[in-house]
Amino acid sequence: MTDTRPTESTPPAEKDAPRAPPDAPTQPSVDPQHPWLGLDSFTEETRAYFYGRENEVAELARRVQRKTLTVLFGQSGLGKTSIVRAGVVPRLRPMGYCPVYVRI
Repeated sequence: MTDTRPTESTPPAEKDAPRAPPDAPTQPSVDPQHPWLGLDSFTEETRAYFYGRENEVAELARRVQRKTLTVLFGQSGLGKTSIVRAGVVPRLRPMGYCPVYVRI
């Protein structure tokens, strides 16, 4: 772990710059050589690397279109957030839907 607190030799502009807390989430890094995000979720921005769940995405999109409320639940780490944010949301947005992501 690296200590990022300002020191006496830190320039004044850097001392005053806003800092994210040490436990703040960071944007995951993904590229063609390293397409796996580990425990981070895929998003609309990283959807090009999200694959293999086409059938589930299609089924969830159909359910959202047919029902007033669709609830997706399951154990931690199964990919619920990724399937919604990188799969269902990009599929529905061009159809005129305005998806809102709420994490409880």
